[in-house]
Amino acid sequence: MCLAVEQGMTLIVDAYCTPGGESSNGDSALGLLEMMDRAGIDRAVIAPSDREIAVANVEGNQRIERLAASHPGRFVPTCTANPWYGPAACAELQRAHAAGARGGRAPPRAVSASAGLPRG
Repeated sequence: MCLAVEQGMTLIVDAYCTPGGESSNGDSALGLLEMMDRAGIDRAVIAPSDREIAVANVEGNQRIERLAASHPGRFVPTCTANPWYGPAACAELQRAHAAGARGGRAPPRAVSASAGLPRG
């Protein structure tokens, strides 16, 4: 969680959530919003699920875009692209950014493998 200041008002921002994904403990977007309201959290940075980060990049990015568009001002969308997809990954990052993504996440093993770094 982090604090941000916007026009003299302090905002509480949850810095990483995966609503509706397998790593979200089953929390839907509405469930996440309810938890945010109970905890006094103003916004959440939302990301695709683990499977979407590793494999289903376009599907995950589009799902996150739809969630953010459905709840303006509450969710900050991020995107993902697996570097193993080469030029298609670059094209997807550009598309997702143009659609509103404000950050990105790549699968750690994919990044280390594509960069020639040891895995693990």
